Amino acid sequence: MNRFKTFLAVVILVAAILPQTQAIAELIYPPHEDPAVASEEMDAYFFLTHYTSILTLISTKDYADANKLIEQLRSFTYQKT
Repeated sequence: MNRFKTFLAVVILVAAILPQTQAIAELIYPPHEDPAVASEEMDAYFFLTHYTSILTLISTKDYADANKLIEQLRSFTYQKT
């Protein structure tokens, strides 16, 4: 019974210390990009989901809402460039 208590105490101690060692391994300050060198990338997932929504609206013959989404997509791409 004494061995079990010792073993249990060691396991609890290791479990208490182990999560804190993972936090120490992480960076304290995250690296940042140089704004002068950084370039903007287009999000392909955003465009694919927009096009899917547009094609779905076209297939259900809801042309007015499809046109609104197309205009939103155009204004988004013009603002980004």
